[in-house]
Amino acid sequence: MKTLLMTLFMGLVFLLPSETATTTAVPQSPESTTLEDDKKWATTRIYVHFGRKRRNCTGFGICAAYVNVRNNSGTTSTTVGFSGNRLVYMRWKKKDVKKADQEKYFKDGIFRVEEDFNETLEVEGKKVDINLKAGKYKLKEDKEGFLLEVSG
Repeated sequence: MKTLLMTLFMGLVFLLPSETATTTAVPQSPESTTLEDDKKWATTRIYVHFGRKRRNCTGFGICAAYVNVRNNSGTTSTTVGFSGNRLVYMRWKKKDVKKADQEKYFKDGIFRVEEDFNETLEVEGKKVDINLKAGKYKLKEDKEGFLLEVSG
């Protein structure tokens, strides 16, 4: 019995954090497109226009991004998550993306960006950088929408 109590006591000593231990919460990358992810990052809603800026918004990528614009000639409602002033992800709900745009820009689990897109938006008095390098980005998709994770 004494051995059992001593084993339990020693186990508790090793499980309890030491006084000098610190815990730092590290935001995790969103794993799905659900609204629960917004609690991990500062978020806002913007509107994007797909295409290439240098080709008059034709082709693939993001041509323009706006804050506080509704139904502005082809823009699509987008939730963005950011850390500090750096973009972390973009999320589109399926109901907000036209069927033709889903078939063109969100097919095969890839979001193509044909030219670099760099823009700074002012969100609630804070500047947020949206920087997408040219290339192919993996999209996550679920029943609610599409998620594009951005490394900065």
